[in-house]
Amino acid sequence: MLKIITEKITFTTGLLLLFIPSLIAQIQFESTPPPISGIENHSKDQYLTDSSYFYSGVQSGTRWYNNRIFRVAQRNDAGNVIQAFDHDHDSLANTWYLQRKYEGSFLNDTIRKVWLSWVKNRQNNTWLLADSIHFNVHGEPTISWYKTWDPVANAFVGGKLSEFLYDESGILHLTYNHYYDTTDQSWERDNYEVVFYNQNNQDSLRQIFYWNGLSWIKDQQISYTYTPKLYLAEALQKSWNGVAWENDIKWAYIYSDELLEKTYTYSWQPDLGEWMNSRHSDYEYNPDGTTYRITDYFWDGADWLNTTRKTYTYNANQQPEEILNEFWSFGSEIWKNVSLNTYTYHTASGNREEYTFYIWNTESERWENYYREHHFQSFYPSPSVPEFSRQDFTIFPNPSKGVFNLEFNDEQTGANEKLLMVYTVDGKLIKTMRLAAEQHAVNLSGLSPGIYRLALKSGDSFSEQLLIIGQ
Repeated sequence: MLKIITEKITFTTGLLLLFIPSLIAQIQFESTPPPISGIENHSKDQYLTDSSYFYSGVQSGTRWYNNRIFRVAQRNDAGNVIQAFDHDHDSLANTWYLQRKYEGSFLNDTIRKVWLSWVKNRQNNTWLLADSIHFNVHGEPTISWYKTWDPVANAFVGGKLSEFLYDESGILHLTYNHYYDTTDQSWERDNYEVVFYNQNNQDSLRQIFYWNGLSWIKDQQISYTYTPKLYLAEALQKSWNGVAWENDIKWAYIYSDELLEKTYTYSWQPDLGEWMNSRHSDYEYNPDGTTYRITDYFWDGADWLNTTRKTYTYNANQQPEEILNEFWSFGSEIWKNVSLNTYTYHTASGNREEYTFYIWNTESERWENYYREHHFQSFYPSPSVPEFSRQDFTIFPNPSKGVFNLEFNDEQTGANEKLLMVYTVDGKLIKTMRLAAEQHAVNLSGLSPGIYRLALKSGDSFSEQLLIIGQ
């Protein structure tokens, strides 16, 4: 049976950062520019984000440095952004400068046609096209590419281009990926992924091929099986050895009362010809079914040992307020703090207003500032299109290895087909896929470890969640 926590803690699964980069260099703190004012209190109408302020923790995590501002400059009649700008702060000159601009066009104010962004080369004061996404008549991306700009080198230092091909029913079938060759400034073949579906339009098999310079070579494949209720039961990853497919990793998912209870990860031992325990996670829930805690273990050859755990707290609207990440100290045999995520929400709309990430300093025994984003919203009269700010679905497990389940709210559950779009945290679209009405299982294991934004389109409704893919 599931371990149910009797103390009532309201809220839904949210973001937990497991991987802490090295501490950023200290920069002279700059006070925050004044926010956009004039937010009205119209709870029944639409609120849209007009600006977002981004901060880094400085001075040993005791203060904040506002280093970037995103501002919407123009919307169409439906409320969608058609022009916006990024402003970065020069701490040495103590000035703000225009660094990136965005432009979007739409077929009918709601279906996106093209989304472009440029970066500013401050050396010669020119704009360079850095991102481009083209969509079909259904609003699904067909080509998406971006280049990574290094403002210090004043050059593009990498990038990725993806082509999305759909079958006759509009379901994503092939994704071709290219990388940006900085030597000759061209797009070169990298890999492609082909997706096969079962009778319920759920992923049945995914195969990945890579380009060796002469031809496409088999690389990996992942197959999926499901429970009678269409929940993901098992995922099996195999690698191509040049002759045949070899077992690599296997994931198993166990449910109780339609809630995920345990996940197990196994690694294949070719010398022994059998699967060996690797990791597993236990899930605890509040009485209302929201996630309370996820505890991770690893197998030492004889027993399961604690590694990390995530504890979730919620507000009265079942939205995340805090997510605490801890690790198990074998020396002192206690759980110790690692990181903390906090969230606040706009009172009228319920949209996320602020997200803050702290890291724990074990020497000073206190939380230190690391990253913060604050979104300022204003009232936009109907008929405006919801931005990716609502949270009408839940991801579990999260973090994951890229294979996870989606749990929809009542409105999303009743909808027919859904469109899932995957973005990097800085807004680059890298993958899109159609989901059947009852599909819950998703595989993104081909993506690199990191943080991604998942945008779900169901009818005219949009919602968003953050996904962590671990190593």
